[in-house]
Amino acid sequence: MAKHVLLIAEARIATVQILELILHHLGQTTTLSVSSKLLSELEPEDFTDDTYPLLVRSCSPEASSLVRALSSTGAPFGFYLDDNFWLLDPTTPLGRHYAAKPTRRRLDSIVREATPVIASTPLLRDFLRPRARDVQQLDSFFDFALVPQVLPPRSSHARLRVGFAASASRGDDLATVLADVCAALEEHPQLEFEVIGADPEALPDHDRIIAFDYLASYAEYVAFQRTREWDIGIAPLGGATSNRYKTDNKYREYAALGIAGIYQESEPYSAVRDGVTGLIVGRDRGWREAIDRYCAEPGLIDAVRAAARQDVEERLSLDVVAPQWGKFFSAAPAIGDRPGRADAVRRALAPPSTPRALRAQRRRLLWAYGRTHLAERGFWFTLVRTVRYPFRRRREKPFSLLR
Repeated sequence: MAKHVLLIAEARIATVQILELILHHLGQTTTLSVSSKLLSELEPEDFTDDTYPLLVRSCSPEASSLVRALSSTGAPFGFYLDDNFWLLDPTTPLGRHYAAKPTRRRLDSIVREATPVIASTPLLRDFLRPRARDVQQLDSFFDFALVPQVLPPRSSHARLRVGFAASASRGDDLATVLADVCAALEEHPQLEFEVIGADPEALPDHDRIIAFDYLASYAEYVAFQRTREWDIGIAPLGGATSNRYKTDNKYREYAALGIAGIYQESEPYSAVRDGVTGLIVGRDRGWREAIDRYCAEPGLIDAVRAAARQDVEERLSLDVVAPQWGKFFSAAPAIGDRPGRADAVRRALAPPSTPRALRAQRRRLLWAYGRTHLAERGFWFTLVRTVRYPFRRRREKPFSLLR
C-alpha cells in the first residue's frame, strides 16, 4: 500500500490548492507523507516504490505522456475531477477546448486508465461510471483554519453588502442575475454590490457596484473576502448542464465566512435548507425577491449565517472529511507493490539521452498542442501562434516534460 501521495497538476488553480490543504492535513495527522508538483517540475526520482500519483484535472499532452508512461508499466495512479468536462457549453472558450477532438481523446484515455477516477460529487461519479473502470467519490470540504474559530458578529453598519466570488469562466452565470441585482440596488439605497474576479467591463456602470481583481492564491482570496464583510452572498449557476455536477463550494465558503447565501435551485445546493441555511432561488422565488427578503428581515441574515456555519462545521469541515480521504489513500496501491515497477516507471520518464531524441520528444508534444489548437481555434489562430512560438521560446526556458 502507498505511504506517499504525489499530487500532480498542470497549474496551481484553486482546486489544486484546496487538495493541497487536505494532503497537508493528512501529512500532519497520519503516517502518510505528501508532496505536490506541477507537471513541469516532475523528475523521475519523484516516483518511488511507496508513491501513489494523483493527477488533478489535467488532460494536456504532457499529462497524456505521463499517463502513457505509467500505464505502460502497469503503475497505478488516481485522476481527480470536480467538473464535467464532457458537458461544458461548447460556445465558451473552456467548452471549445474540451470539445476539441484531441483534448477529448486524451481526457477519455486518462479516465479509462486511472485507478481510480475520483469524482467530487455523487452525480459526477454516476456520470463517469460508464467511462471508467473504477470511480470513487470523495467529499469536498472547508478548512476552518482559514477563518476565525468562532463566527464573529456582523459589523454594525447602515449598509448591506452583497457579494459574488467569480472567475473568468463564471461571467455568463453572473450575467443572469445582474438585472435583478441592479433593480434591488435602486429599491434599497443601503445596498452595495461587490464582485471578486469578474471582468469589470461586463458589469453595469453604477456607483454602488465595485469589482476586485481575481486572486490566484486561495488562502489570499479567502482572507480578502473576509475583509469585505459581505452580509449576503449570491451563487448563480446559470443554465449550463455541466453546472449540475459542480460541488457546493460557494455554500461552504459563504457559510464558513458568516455570509447569508442565496443559491440557485440545483443539485450542488440540494442540501441547503431554504430559509434556514440559505435562500433558494428557483420556481418559487427570484433573485430580486431573495435580496428583498434579506433587506426586509435583517434578523434572517443573522439566523442564516449562524445555522449555515454550524451545518458546514458539522458536515463539511476538513476535520470531518479528512478521514474519508485518509481511508482512501491508506488503501491505494503503491507503484512498488510489484517488484521492479518503480524502476520501470523512472526509466519511462527519464529525459531523452541524446539531443536528437529530445528534439523528437519536443516535436511530438508541439504537434499534439498544434492539433488541439487547430481543432479548438481554427487555422489562422494556430498559424499565428506557430509563427510566434520561436520568438517566445527565446525568452523562455526550453520545454521538457520532466524539467
